Amino acid sequence: MATTVPAVRRIDGSSAADIDAAIAVLLRAFDGDGAIEALTAGRKSAEVALFRRSVEEALRRGECYVAFDGAQACGVAVWLSPRADWRFHEDAAFMEKLPESVLEWYSQHFASKYEELYASTGVDSTVARRDSWKLQWLGVTPDHRRRGIGRALIQAVATKADEGRQKIVAEVTNPQTVNHLQRCGFKYKSVKNLTSRQFTGFPMWYLVREPSSSRPTPSASSGRQA
Repeated sequence: MATTVPAVRRIDGSSAADIDAAIAVLLRAFDGDGAIEALTAGRKSAEVALFRRSVEEALRRGECYVAFDGAQACGVAVWLSPRADWRFHEDAAFMEKLPESVLEWYSQHFASKYEELYASTGVDSTVARRDSWKLQWLGVTPDHRRRGIGRALIQAVATKADEGRQKIVAEVTNPQTVNHLQRCGFKYKSVKNLTSRQFTGFPMWYLVREPSSSRPTPSASSGRQA
């Protein structure tokens, strides 16, 4: 029997249950992810705050799409729209969940590496993000991967980005997600390696998808988060 792709729906923030479902999907999708562990100091409360604030900002300044398999949420894409600029590492509600040692890591190491990620390609990070859609997070639960859900979540915004002749940018810390995004038309621009004394270091890639009026449908995904 053929496997159907779950339905993708944009949530508008009117339902607390939808927001909680989106956060729950992201927590499952990134469970055990080394980069998330470093970014949140291994604290579940910080991880929940990271994803909650990301979803809330997307509802204010962008869009959030959730894939549903029946009544079960199984995939999420969190987007910031052009002209919006929000950085999780400058968000007080998230940062207050972190210990002092990790706050120092953000200010002394992460922030500069983040800016270098863009600067190494000859662009200013703020300008690049404000001129483009930004894919903040893309997550699919483990039992729903390899079903085209990640592709469908991306296409929801890629279509309007093409119509508006707008780029899409993404910052990714997982190589499988990098591969998936490349199959969806993104191009690799740069990578920076982040190190930490307390947690395992991780790379961060910067990718860009240029607008196209005749872009072919990408092949089925095989990435860890898609």
